[in-house]
Amino acid sequence: MVYASNHARVRDNLWKNLINISSTTNCWIIIGDFNVVRDVLERVSNTPSCLVDILDFNFCLLKYGLDDLNSSGCDMTWTNNQDIATLVWSKLDRALINTQWMAQFPATAVHFLSSGISDHSPALVTVFEDKYVGHRFSFLNYWVDHPNYHDQVLEAWQTPVQGSQIFTLFRKLNVKTKLQALHKQSFSQIQKRVKDSKEALHDCQRQIQANLHLPELYE
Repeated sequence: MVYASNHARVRDNLWKNLINISSTTNCWIIIGDFNVVRDVLERVSNTPSCLVDILDFNFCLLKYGLDDLNSSGCDMTWTNNQDIATLVWSKLDRALINTQWMAQFPATAVHFLSSGISDHSPALVTVFEDKYVGHRFSFLNYWVDHPNYHDQVLEAWQTPVQGSQIFTLFRKLNVKTKLQALHKQSFSQIQKRVKDSKEALHDCQRQIQANLHLPELYE
């Protein structure tokens, strides 16, 4: 995992120190914010990128046999979130691999998600092919703020259970039914409403990625 400095001189130390890893590893993947682009087209701004920084970064990747992992999603992974006149978009976040990694894990890919409330796009890296995971119970933090939460948990805990001590403990800890009923009564479809709101935000951000110069989208 990498979080490179904003300062070129400090980044140079990182590029040099990577040799300590490259000499002791076969499969290699580096993920993070490199704070520099690989090409002038990876930055949209009124101020141009520093060509020396770009050349230094690319020379480092060539020297250590690293290249970009196959990616999808957002092309520009960082923005300063300023007004259209001073707005900056850059591809600062990336996942890098060597040939040994791809040979051993050929299904590896990275998808850059919409940034949401952040200034960076989260990088979702998958190493293996997706497999279906069944539905599971999730505890939702906002339940504890409900005035009936304590009583519901207490009622479930005090329910008589016959069996061994470990079986009794297991059954008393399983308050899922009570909490699901509380959720249905007081928080109906709240997760869907939150999901819909987040999707509306992400849809707008995807439109911005497709056209970085429409002020109405930022508004």
